[in-house]
Amino acid sequence: MGELFLRGQRGGGGGGSSGTPIDDAVVTLDASLFAYTGTAKHPVVLSVTLGGVTLTEGVDWVSYGCTQQNNIGSYAFTIFGVGNYCGSIVVPWRIANIYGVRWDKSTSTALTRFGTSALYHSPSPATSGGTGSSAFDSHLPWSGVARETIGENEMVKIPKYWFRWTDAEGALSLEISDEALPGFHTSPAHADRSDGKGERDYVYVGRYLCDENYNSKSGVIPVTDVKRAIARAGCRALGDGYSMIDFAMIWTIRMLYLVEFANWNSQTKIGKGCGNHSSKQNTGESDSMNYHTGTMTGRTAYGVGVQYRYIEDLWANVCMLLDGITTDGTAAYVTNVIANYGDTTENYTKVSDGHTDGAGVIKGWDVPTTPGLEWALYPNATGGATSYEIYCTDHNGYATSGFRAGITGGYWNNSGWCGLFYTNVTNPENGRNTNGTRLQYLP
Repeated sequence: MGELFLRGQRGGGGGGSSGTPIDDAVVTLDASLFAYTGTAKHPVVLSVTLGGVTLTEGVDWVSYGCTQQNNIGSYAFTIFGVGNYCGSIVVPWRIANIYGVRWDKSTSTALTRFGTSALYHSPSPATSGGTGSSAFDSHLPWSGVARETIGENEMVKIPKYWFRWTDAEGALSLEISDEALPGFHTSPAHADRSDGKGERDYVYVGRYLCDENYNSKSGVIPVTDVKRAIARAGCRALGDGYSMIDFAMIWTIRMLYLVEFANWNSQTKIGKGCGNHSSKQNTGESDSMNYHTGTMTGRTAYGVGVQYRYIEDLWANVCMLLDGITTDGTAAYVTNVIANYGDTTENYTKVSDGHTDGAGVIKGWDVPTTPGLEWALYPNATGGATSYEIYCTDHNGYATSGFRAGITGGYWNNSGWCGLFYTNVTNPENGRNTNGTRLQYLP
């Protein structure tokens, strides 16, 4: 069943010189007849009120027209005989697009599309730097992802969206909406960060991995062997709004990918990533790619220059330290309040008790219910498998004690376990030689 979003509920009209102003008219619509059939149906008029008084259809008001194109339309109404006032209003309405995927928690890495997503074929990312295509290219929020230069940094702009995770009846489902709807939550990177700026319509993430000055630039060697506290300070030193990539941003990107590709295995769907199996390499390898998503190698060959919607090497070259997540033993603690970021669990909220399965392929996720952290999924089981072609494909590192930094991405040692959902918490807060980070900007 679809959901309804009204761009506006009131319109203006004229007629008469006294009584209740026509701008006080409110039309309530219902979208319960809308189903995922690929054809939008206009919603049902439930009620019309004027000045807080419910009006009677055919006596106090009449609808004299409904226009519709795709999911957008409007009703035109005439109101008469109320408080010696007559007039007309136009009420625009819009049925939101909801894109859904569902995983049956089996060994299969594939998810089933539902909602508007069911109408679309799988994307065709570029190989060898060529061209590609995706049905999502013309639909928000994906169509709003764009490259942008901000000062000295090459960034990728991501528009706000709304999401809902559901873990029920043996399946894990994710839905993304292009409008705010009941039961849906604002995408995590755009949500209120308790910094006085409220929700953001756009956020930015570095197109490239950070260099030694924590900038996002092409043609430079990424910084590595860095402590998280040092990387945090380096990113913030670039100015107001800049910070190190955090758990909220990576899940904002992960959810976009998962709905678009309907498969946990980013390495087989887009590119293997990792690197040359020897050492880190310069950024900018994907600059000549003719599409926003794909790989500079063949689909099954390792190498830098893999990108998702202009974001280069999310799982290649060097791993990325994440802010906003830490672990103490097996449990995971999260916050999206940047002012609270630190290297202990103080001011963090526990989102998962973790698991005792040891390191291995991610087999399941805890879905938090804490308000504001409904996005912060964390592995709750591993398959203990050496094959990374099953379940959620990517690796979850494991530590039994001590504060640990959150790490994601791939690194130059070629491995099938380092895709977009790679979650490593085995390293202490001071990082290690393969760890760098990425810049983000929250205007």
